Amino acid sequence: MSRLGASETAGTGTDAPVCYVTGMFDMANFGDLLFPLIARHHLARDGIEVVAVAPTARAPGMTDALRPIDVGTLIAGPSPDPTAGILIGGGHIVHGHRMDMLREYRGGDLGAWAGVSTWLGATLAAALRDCPVVWNAPGVPHPMPAALRGLAGRALAAADYLSVRDDGSRDLLSVPEAEGMVIVPDPAADIARMWPADTLEPVFRDFLARKSLGIPASGTGAAAPPLLSIQARRRSTLGTELAELAAGIDALARRLDAVTVLIGLGRSHGDDAFARRLAGHLQGPAVVLDDAVSLAEIAAVISRSGLSMGSSLHGYVCAAAYGTPSILVGKPAYRKFRGFIDHIGRRHDLARDWPDALDRAGGRLAGPLRTEPLPTFVHDLLDGHWTRIRQALAAGPDGRRPARMAFARAAMAAGMTAAGTGWAMRPFVNSNALAAAIDGSDVRGMEVW
Repeated sequence: MSRLGASETAGTGTDAPVCYVTGMFDMANFGDLLFPLIARHHLARDGIEVVAVAPTARAPGMTDALRPIDVGTLIAGPSPDPTAGILIGGGHIVHGHRMDMLREYRGGDLGAWAGVSTWLGATLAAALRDCPVVWNAPGVPHPMPAALRGLAGRALAAADYLSVRDDGSRDLLSVPEAEGMVIVPDPAADIARMWPADTLEPVFRDFLARKSLGIPASGTGAAAPPLLSIQARRRSTLGTELAELAAGIDALARRLDAVTVLIGLGRSHGDDAFARRLAGHLQGPAVVLDDAVSLAEIAAVISRSGLSMGSSLHGYVCAAAYGTPSILVGKPAYRKFRGFIDHIGRRHDLARDWPDALDRAGGRLAGPLRTEPLPTFVHDLLDGHWTRIRQALAAGPDGRRPARMAFARAAMAAGMTAAGTGWAMRPFVNSNALAAAIDGSDVRGMEVW
């Protein structure tokens, strides 16, 4: 990728040093798409330009999301001068499994390597570009496969700064190099500092108009209709009848005198389709936000809701950041849910399933709902996190260069062990000579190189 291409992708057009941020930024998924924006928010003060990197260069479909370059360009493309470094994460991206279950990664062999490209591929790119690599508190969803632990350990050793978002992620890595990593709250918790609530007012008014909910006349003192925000993922409702869930939501909305807003936070996970399906069971006033035009629109709706409930971690993180009373449905019981809840000290917000969440919400409505700003120490932890990231980038490439090169050697060896020597050597063979060798034709006189 040319330097101009990087600027066009990031939308800045400057000659600033570049920090590449890797993750699943080619998916229409609210939480994932926040991370490059939050990185840009923090690194702009140092004059660093942020470029998002994903398995593909597919546009995620939100007007305020950075369009990524593909990871192949990061690994093999020309390096701009200067490169500040590579930032891994966040998101639930540190694993070794296939990604074919997501429609974005079907076709060819993409699903086989899309997942590992965002952290192992990013580390390889740092070795090839000779730049720092730092971890932006990503998550680890599953135990690291034994066959991958050696290479994972070398990747951790090559990092100039290591962080994950919860104790569970550190434990699941199962490599000695993980012992010294920093545990910090999910960086998405900075959303309200990136977009203060008052700056979202025009976005919220546009949402009200778009969904025909009525806009209070300026200067009248009238309020927008109260909202009950629901973010439901299909797998969180297994074992619960949708009609029963809808009845419980309707009952809550009546007590709040609110309009229910069903938000499809992750279109890549089918949340938009499930929101429409659940809406078909509701009897009270409701709208479906399955067509959000921007990440800020989703944030505006959650921040203006009287109560937020859902099975999305980042829906809950957003609500907590803006002080919106909220309940997180912890089904399936992912470690990431308990991890963030424990960071902010709100075990009472974590429900085991939707019936439990409805009961907890009913209890909340027995008294006045209160805004619950994030504890100050959460912001202190995140400020320290970004200070360490900036320091690692500013220190330059010298510190971890031997470890990065050791990782690159190990990665090459692992590839040849798994796929044979030809995996590494075949790209260097002239294609005409290779074809002639295969079909037995005479290669004498052929211009080979």
